[in-house]
Amino acid sequence: MKLPAFIYKSRHGIYYLRFVVSKQVLRRFDDIQREIRLSLNTSKKREALRRGCELQLRLHDLCSEALIMAEDSKNSGGGEKFNLAKRIQQFRAEEDLRRERKALERKQYYDDHKQSLLTEGEKRNGLLDVGGTQVQTVTKTGKYKIDLVIAKYLTEKREQSNWKIGTVTTAQSIFDLFMEVMGARHFDTLGYEEIRYYKEIVLKLPKNRNCINKFRGKHITEIIELDGFETVSTKTKNKYLQYVSALFDWAKRHGYTDNNYAEGFTLRVTDEDERQRFTKWHLEKIFYSDEYMQCNGKKHKNAFRF
Repeated sequence: MKLPAFIYKSRHGIYYLRFVVSKQVLRRFDDIQREIRLSLNTSKKREALRRGCELQLRLHDLCSEALIMAEDSKNSGGGEKFNLAKRIQQFRAEEDLRRERKALERKQYYDDHKQSLLTEGEKRNGLLDVGGTQVQTVTKTGKYKIDLVIAKYLTEKREQSNWKIGTVTTAQSIFDLFMEVMGARHFDTLGYEEIRYYKEIVLKLPKNRNCINKFRGKHITEIIELDGFETVSTKTKNKYLQYVSALFDWAKRHGYTDNNYAEGFTLRVTDEDERQRFTKWHLEKIFYSDEYMQCNGKKHKNAFRF
């Protein structure tokens, strides 16, 4: 089966969509890129064809809608301009959330299936030994699913806090790990015990998890049991803890939980973790260099102060 030209396979084996914006749209909207690339999140050709064709049609409809809106605004002599770049950014975020919900639905199905296979004794105890840590296997009943709370939090931050796409991507990756660790639990059932377990996972989190082949397809609890990898820096560990603390703070204000159970879990950053500062000798080497003098054309007495 031959794939269309707008679907291609990366060197990691994942299929991508390549949508080329028409010249007519580019002439009308000069703040968008010529090409839009979206991951189809599959290595199967047939599934990539189905997802790619669906996204291609939706992007085509979005561009057509933008041209119609721009023409109507021009004919009416004013009005609010159609922000195509913002709509495309929202489209990317909506696709990420939709994909995450489907993944969580699949995980929920498998978790429910595993619960049905537990013995009565395991159900009564509700504990499973994972890497020497007792974690809960039976999901407490609650009102609010974790993925829905996170989706509402991210939507509000994008719309009201003007988060950039990079911040949204970072937050989504952190919350992906949080949901992977918490499993099928509900947000209003989380407490200090669950956050302590999440912190233990973060402390053992490997660098470049998504880029190392031996980690692919493995759950985070399986990965941390492996040997021979370097963990992330203390600054990155704190970022994983701070984002979750901010989520709990927001959830407390909106009535999804009764307390910020993730507050105060950050690590102390030592001098070894901090990036070394430039000395006066280093600064003079930089600002008295030929490259600097060619750009400025004048040698300052204390150029390193600038």
